[in-house]
Amino acid sequence: MFDSIRNNSKILMGLLFLLVIPSFVLFGIEGYSQFEDKGAVVARVDGQKITQSEWDAVHQQEVDRIRASVPNLDPKLLDSAEARYATLEKMVNDRLIARASEKQLLVTSDQRLARYLQQDPSIAGLRGADGKLDMERYRQLAASQGMTPEMLEARVRRDLSNQQVLAGLQASVFATQRQTDAALDAYLQRREIQVKRWSPADFAAKVEVSDADLERYYKDNAERFRSVENVDLEYLVLDVAALQSRIELPEQDLKTYYEQNLQRLAGQEQRRASHILINAAKDLPAADKQKARAKAENLLATVRQSPKTFAEVARKNSDDTGSAARGGDLDFFARGAMVKPFEDAAFALQKGDISDIVESDFGYHIILLTDVKLPQAPSFESMRPQLEADLRKQQAQRQFAELAETFSNSVYEQSDSLTPVAERLKLSVQKAQALTRTPPPGA
Repeated sequence: MFDSIRNNSKILMGLLFLLVIPSFVLFGIEGYSQFEDKGAVVARVDGQKITQSEWDAVHQQEVDRIRASVPNLDPKLLDSAEARYATLEKMVNDRLIARASEKQLLVTSDQRLARYLQQDPSIAGLRGADGKLDMERYRQLAASQGMTPEMLEARVRRDLSNQQVLAGLQASVFATQRQTDAALDAYLQRREIQVKRWSPADFAAKVEVSDADLERYYKDNAERFRSVENVDLEYLVLDVAALQSRIELPEQDLKTYYEQNLQRLAGQEQRRASHILINAAKDLPAADKQKARAKAENLLATVRQSPKTFAEVARKNSDDTGSAARGGDLDFFARGAMVKPFEDAAFALQKGDISDIVESDFGYHIILLTDVKLPQAPSFESMRPQLEADLRKQQAQRQFAELAETFSNSVYEQSDSLTPVAERLKLSVQKAQALTRTPPPGA
């Protein structure tokens, strides 16, 4: 087969020539003209061309940006002639500023670029706990804008250089001597004037008003003379505060309530401890966890051999930076304030004891119990005001629940007067005078 192709190669080339040339004539020229149309120049800025294809691309980017921030916006508004012209105008302005920056040799140094990127909130949020930039997330940020990190930095560098052009224009404004004099004269000039006043009161006695004038004025301003609708009413209030004031508390009830709540009033036992923490997260590889535990065991041996060095060892070795600066001190805490393994170990120690290795979700702890604060029961007399307030409130709430239904039923059964209900429940009838639909200011 290959021999036949090689022997008839001239014939094949002639056939291909006959097929390719007409195709180019029919389709290639049209495609070339379309390519040229897309590359048509729509604007020139200092000799630089802005082509139709560039305009279309930039406008599409602008449309995507706006639709991302305003999803409900009508797409037709973004594709209007006015919107496309606004994009072209922005491109021309950007090119003008860029050319001015190039001609004035305004260059952004590496130090200024780095300082700007460090202050940018979107980039500052990519830093880890150690203050170093997470390069993977940085590359993702650049990729989300269709760029590499190098392209992103080049764009920022270009923007900073362009800003110098605008800053130079904005900061170079000056006032002429004529403008300065006019402004100063407005402050320094002094003028003398004469004033003549006419008071309406001086002419009131000379005005004659007829009955027809009065009637016409009244009809034209009838709303001004309309009195405001108001009512006088009586009402009763049944609430917990009203019931508290009339409750009498026997002495024996106060003492019983004191004895029943003595433990609650005394508070909880509190303990003060110091600790050394060696970080070891749950998902840490087994080998790394073993290294962390071995380090904790070595430190435990050190502080048990010399307990007085606990604070110094904690300052140098503890991964809990908050307490390490205080020698590992955690101050006083009650039950429920610490994670359970730590709490169980701390409340099982005696003052001055050092625990074994305690494992928690944070890692490995070595605990030194430094103090114990036992709950102190307050005396009955010192707690009497609080006991009376608590017991009075409880009884008032119970009475309120019992009397609420009686109160409502009695009011409806004797709707012509509130006095019987007030006397029965020992309440005061209250009054409101000239109550309007809309409260006056400050009411």
